[in-house]
Amino acid sequence: MSVESIFNWGLQTQIAISVLVVSILIIRRSFARAFGAKLAYALWALPLIRLCMPSIKLPAPIKPMPVFLAKPTPNADIMMTTEAPLVSTPSMIEYTEILPTALSQNFALICVSIWLSIAVLWLALQLALQIKFVKTTRTHATVPPENIQCLIDDVRATLNLNREYNVYMAANNIGPSISGIMRPIIILPHNFETIFNPDQQFHALLHEFTHIKRRDLMVALALLVFRALNWPNPLIHYAAQKCRADLEAACDVSVLKAIGHNPGNIQSYAQTLFQAAKSLGANDQNQMNLAFNLVPYFQANTPPKGDDYETFKLW
Repeated sequence: MSVESIFNWGLQTQIAISVLVVSILIIRRSFARAFGAKLAYALWALPLIRLCMPSIKLPAPIKPMPVFLAKPTPNADIMMTTEAPLVSTPSMIEYTEILPTALSQNFALICVSIWLSIAVLWLALQLALQIKFVKTTRTHATVPPENIQCLIDDVRATLNLNREYNVYMAANNIGPSISGIMRPIIILPHNFETIFNPDQQFHALLHEFTHIKRRDLMVALALLVFRALNWPNPLIHYAAQKCRADLEAACDVSVLKAIGHNPGNIQSYAQTLFQAAKSLGANDQNQMNLAFNLVPYFQANTPPKGDDYETFKLW
């Protein structure tokens, strides 16, 4: 594959991905209402799939066939034919050609080199910041007390997680959150026992461990790589925020299935979301929407049943 072909593929892919992203941004809410949070979240796989596809070559237009005209001869009844093109057409430009023909290969090489260099540097910077964050958090963090360790064991049993994961109490107001990829850790705020009651502590831990069980950290890494490869496109960076919101919503669906049909558990989980958004100073409208939409179920003592878990709570 030539450098010019890579440049053409990059331009075509950027256009296709942008169209897909805009389409997802338009339909994601109505799609979630109709088919559930998990399928709405799955829509974000489409731009990634398109990124892995080669250029789509459209068929070239059919060139006109030469027309044979009859030329009469005065001394014979037989008509002799001579080949004479009716129309002389210039060379047609294929639909797949995005790059102007006058663009030199050297210019394409410069563009591709700059694109890949910035992508690698941006990704390396993001990973370095993440590694630094985890290292700093571990340095100043403390081990959770025994009662929190008991809750952690209960959560692992609820989710059938046999592996043990490191949980840290951060020195500042960070979390609850997860970090790391190969060795994920759970970070709790230093005032975790103050801002959450025991039931809310269980549900907050359940939410974070559910992220680990769903391998959402690998998705976060894939999203980071995707943003790096599409760094010139501001639409991709905006869509990444919406993708993370849909990821959280899909995780919430899994949590609700894990806690069962008990309205008391649903109420506690809604209060956990409220408390997290309020105490951490987070402006997470998606969490607020989820918590508000959970209210009618525990007030009326009619928890969602079956597939309602997929659709009742999102938007």
